Amino acid sequence: MEDTRLTRRWIQPWIATSVALVSVGATLNYTSYSLIGQMIQVMAQLAIVLLACWWVDLKKYTWILYLMFFTTFLPLLGVAFGLYQQAPRQVLIYISYFSFSLIYMVVLAENFYSNIDKYVTIWQMVILVILIILLVINRDITLNIGALIQALIEDERDINSRVAMGFNNVNQLGSFSGMLMILSLYQVCKKKYLIISIVSVFFSFVLIMNSGSRTPLLCLTLAALVATFAKLRKTWFGKIIGIATAIVMTIIVGGFLYLVFWGNVDSNLYQAVDEFTSYRVSLCASAMTILSQQANYIFGIGPMSSTNIRGVLDAASRQSVVIDNSIIYYVFSNGIVGAFGVVSFFIYLIKKMNQSGKVMALVVVAYFGMYTMFENSYFAPNSAISILGASLMFMFVRLTFSSRKGTFTDS
Repeated sequence: MEDTRLTRRWIQPWIATSVALVSVGATLNYTSYSLIGQMIQVMAQLAIVLLACWWVDLKKYTWILYLMFFTTFLPLLGVAFGLYQQAPRQVLIYISYFSFSLIYMVVLAENFYSNIDKYVTIWQMVILVILIILLVINRDITLNIGALIQALIEDERDINSRVAMGFNNVNQLGSFSGMLMILSLYQVCKKKYLIISIVSVFFSFVLIMNSGSRTPLLCLTLAALVATFAKLRKTWFGKIIGIATAIVMTIIVGGFLYLVFWGNVDSNLYQAVDEFTSYRVSLCASAMTILSQQANYIFGIGPMSSTNIRGVLDAASRQSVVIDNSIIYYVFSNGIVGAFGVVSFFIYLIKKMNQSGKVMALVVVAYFGMYTMFENSYFAPNSAISILGASLMFMFVRLTFSSRKGTFTDS
């Protein structure tokens, strides 16, 4: 037993280093160094799995089998029975990568659930350093925040004035800046690395405004409401905040899906929501039309990477069609059956994270859950925001199986 503890203590620095390399690779994936980034990410993930898989308490992770049934077992049956004839090889490759990603999440959760602060710090510092490096290289941001806020409110965001700062597009800068802000706010609440974290909050806000991306701002707003509810859940004000937030979320999710499947394209509501969401409604509706022509709603076209899915969409429509919504992505790839499994698993995660007694658990699920409405980022193996968000959620869920649960009196 003592030898085992010594071995684990010796391996911990290597695991922390590998986590840092994963975050570096996942960030570089969205720049011109994407090939290098992907190699770094996968090799570091493999190193973590090989180093630490031996100490995972599998009995604490039987809940993963539910997700694997819908995302791995059923697609394998689909390939075996010829349901996914269009690209069976890509489906098998993606299933393998997806399964490996889940194993990585489990190993990560087991090693950091008792020290989530350390995991947050690694990601925070890596993203901060990379953003500073990109800023030094590009130097194309403006500090005229007032004008940026006005343009954002009035929806007069000129694509030529929005800044990508070395990322492949402006929304990716907004995404990483949003992640830096939520991680820095976590550190501020924990009163750790206060000066760096406070500076990081302001720095990330400036970058978000320069990117012109509204998604991280919406996610941060929801996270703030959820944090307020969690802290004041026993008061009448907290209950009002909780009920209002639940109603708003139901309207956003339900309304979006209704417009995609049954919306009247000529209605003012459809056009207004479509424009506000940067035409995600009409693009997702086009994807569903293609799905009905290429395969079926029940089992989908087959789970594949976003790149392969986009290739299918572009070939069928002869124009660029992008699915920037996780639910619609799973309907398109895994069908209604698979999407139901994934969504119900997410609801389970919300329930378990609520049981963790940690305010930050609910903040994490609110932020990353809302993000899935605007990007394909829910358990996407090669998505940085998915790697960070899913791993944190797994850690908080693992916490519910230990004696370290909180009572919402701490963060």
